[in-house]
Amino acid sequence: MAIESEMEGLFISIGMEKYLERLEDEDICDLETLSSLSESDFRELGFSIGHRKKLVASLLEYSSAPNGPQIPSEFSDIVISYPTPIAKPIDLMFSKTDVEASLKALIDAVTHLLKFQAMVVQSDYLQAKFSDATVNETIRNDLSRPLISAWAKFVEVALPAFKDNQSDLFVPELTACYEKAETKRKENQKIRVPGKGYYDEEGDFIETTSKLGLVRSLISFRNKRAHGYSQRESESSAEYTF
Repeated sequence: MAIESEMEGLFISIGMEKYLERLEDEDICDLETLSSLSESDFRELGFSIGHRKKLVASLLEYSSAPNGPQIPSEFSDIVISYPTPIAKPIDLMFSKTDVEASLKALIDAVTHLLKFQAMVVQSDYLQAKFSDATVNETIRNDLSRPLISAWAKFVEVALPAFKDNQSDLFVPELTACYEKAETKRKENQKIRVPGKGYYDEEGDFIETTSKLGLVRSLISFRNKRAHGYSQRESESSAEYTF
């Protein structure tokens, strides 16, 4: 395969054409494929940290062009450096013009992110030097079921156990991030999802007047769409914007 002219022009414009031959050897010949690479992919291809940052900025500028996908700046580094199962749906979420396609990509991103968090925490727990009865019970009773809420529950139970036992996580910022998003989220930052309630794993609507944390709001959104709930395009567009 030959490098596409658009991609070649981008690399020449930022003085990084020396990488084109290596990219062509690996059949990375267009901007869409280039945008799907992870940080580890770039390291393996020989990109320095400075050149990777420079390329990210250039790809963001390309994406912001009228004919390119509109990726907000706060998501650009995720698309470039996060694991592909998370990065690719986020990329698709902003590149699709059809709202239903964007909603599906958002669901995939939420699902993969929650599973990835749980797998990272569980791997750490299996190697940890402590054992926690509540965490063990959650593994036995909840993780045997392929439910997104079960993965989220495991993370919510396991993170305090790591903190109480002063045991480090492979991703140390995960605890503070999860607390900010869910378990210690301020009341005025919680979300009252459309419909005055939430959707459980069976797709049933549970009425409640309580606001939800960010994680549970995303799970409710995912459950609603995953169980084939149909709605008008205007409703889908409003929900995606929300």
